[in-house]
Amino acid sequence: MSGPGQSGFFELALFQMRRLEKSALTREEMRGRLEEAAAGKDIYLCPLDRFTWGVLITGIVNPAGFRLDESVLVSLLHSYEYGLSEAHEALEEIGEAFAEARESIILRLGREGKTESFPVSESDLHADFLAALKAGNMERIRECTRQACGLFIQKGYDLTSCLNFYFVLSGEVIKLLNDRYKEQSRTEYLELIEEGYDFSVRIRNYYSIRSICHRFEEYIVKAASCLKEEDCMDVAAIVKRIQREIREHYSTDISLAWVADEYGINPSYFSKKFKDETGVNFIDYLTEVRIGQAKELLSHTGLSVSAVSLRVGFKEAKYFSRVFASMTGEKPSEYRERMRREEEKREESAH
Repeated sequence: MSGPGQSGFFELALFQMRRLEKSALTREEMRGRLEEAAAGKDIYLCPLDRFTWGVLITGIVNPAGFRLDESVLVSLLHSYEYGLSEAHEALEEIGEAFAEARESIILRLGREGKTESFPVSESDLHADFLAALKAGNMERIRECTRQACGLFIQKGYDLTSCLNFYFVLSGEVIKLLNDRYKEQSRTEYLELIEEGYDFSVRIRNYYSIRSICHRFEEYIVKAASCLKEEDCMDVAAIVKRIQREIREHYSTDISLAWVADEYGINPSYFSKKFKDETGVNFIDYLTEVRIGQAKELLSHTGLSVSAVSLRVGFKEAKYFSRVFASMTGEKPSEYRERMRREEEKREESAH
């Protein structure tokens, strides 16, 4: 930030949104409020990021007698945290003034944010957050947030530790979402991954520990909800849907590759989920249904073995015969003959 070549002193003010959100006011609105609060002084505004304004106030003749009129800024301070530097004479000292204004905000936040002490370590909190995420335990996520707030505020308002903690933790959440996206190509995962990266960038220059904690809570709750919803959908919907598809359309070309294309799901991941839910592998389930239908056709129709093979989804009769024999202990022709003899015996017994 560069200022005008003007005599006298300057002070630097920082205004940062109380939440990790875009600034609530336009440049013109901010200028109007500040010109009124610093009557007779020159105001130079610079947006430092999406939620922080830097304000250079120049033309201060008597630093001891200058104060921003905070009564004019009351409505502004409902939405913004506010810090002001000491008076400086040389613009070369603007870096020092920025540090003072930043420290002013942090000291104010530290004084106002005191809360109860929590005897919990960062490593335990990290593990608890991830466990709550994977379990979809929203109540535990909120408790972890409360503990994180208390931990970092009580540690002398340890903003650096807070930023490092959430930067690493958000990276873990992003990794989990990315792994799940590789398994199931849902756009919701990509949106949450992008939101996680955005959060990591936003907090780098942010000063409110409480806001950082609660913004991350909002993010991880959404991630947990998405993961929980997906787990439910896998077991309760996709597997059952595929079972029904197999029973109704066993003669069609149903395969793990088809499932992957149809539902946007990794075939290896789906195979594991299918076995977890049904107790059998996908291929074994499909084969059992097909062989079961083949038995019906062999017992109650005069179709040839080749025709039965095609009817139940096998393209080659020889392969069908091998699979049939491995599952029943009989060749298709032997099974048909045995069923014919048993039927004749039943008819004779009936007479």
